[in-house]
Amino acid sequence: QCLELVLACLAYDSIDVSGAVVDLVSRILVSFEKKEGCWMNSSTAANNNGDDTICNKIISRILLILRARGKYPDDFGFDWEDEEDAEEEQYRTNLRKLYQRIVRLRPQIALRFVGQCLSNLPQPLSSSPTSDIESSLRLVYHYGEGRRPAPGAKTALKDGPFRDMLIALHRSDVSSHPHREVLLLYYDLSVRYSALLKEMPELLAVLLSSISGNHGLQHPHTKVRCRCSYLLLRLVKLVGAKAMRPHVEVVVDGCQRLLFPPEQSGILTIPANEALYLFEATGILLGNSGLNTTVQVRCATAVLTPHIRS
Repeated sequence: QCLELVLACLAYDSIDVSGAVVDLVSRILVSFEKKEGCWMNSSTAANNNGDDTICNKIISRILLILRARGKYPDDFGFDWEDEEDAEEEQYRTNLRKLYQRIVRLRPQIALRFVGQCLSNLPQPLSSSPTSDIESSLRLVYHYGEGRRPAPGAKTALKDGPFRDMLIALHRSDVSSHPHREVLLLYYDLSVRYSALLKEMPELLAVLLSSISGNHGLQHPHTKVRCRCSYLLLRLVKLVGAKAMRPHVEVVVDGCQRLLFPPEQSGILTIPANEALYLFEATGILLGNSGLNTTVQVRCATAVLTPHIRS
């Protein structure tokens, strides 16, 4: 009865009530990890086995609650300087810690749950409700934080079903979703699990086209342009110059259009400190990717000429 009350509080539609029992739920999960035998020996668990054990049933219920409570309200502004938004985010950060603990404790149960969440999303993904797809992508993103042994992202990619989920996401139209937070979360998880892109260059090509174009560096929202500048540099470093070689011109063109927009183009810009990420990415691509001289000169000229003139 006490356990039922705790889970009811966790699921309650109030941050004050739900947040008050997060630490208690965390202690319950620790108890599963360290004293599972005590739970298994209880009378309620006597006839359970495999995935139907009392611990696994409770964990599955907690996952459902975390997904439901982890969704942002439809009117959430994603303004971290706003006091109410900051409080919402801190609450969800605590929920994610519970999720990461569950991934460490029962990775296969968590993995099946993530797969079900993604499978239940309306198609195409570009038109899925923002709260649904954002919460599902966040489960994918944080799965690697809970997976063990470290580094979690590398271990997660050894899980066949998880790799299949990532491949399906890259082949979907999620990068065309209209909400900026969905775009950024997709790009963030793409960088986190970038080792997959090295193995499947066709997926890397699709991602680079998106992050360098209108859904990334050329996006109308400054936050998206700035974040994509940073993520592009990280991606270039993680996948390596050799894997980037076939895509240099696409990426350099995207960088150039943001750094030196054509006249009367709407003038999308980013702060100077954010622009440094693009200059560094361009330098790596032109200097270390083994381009033939003709392409190297053409790209370098396209980037440097406007800079010299300015």
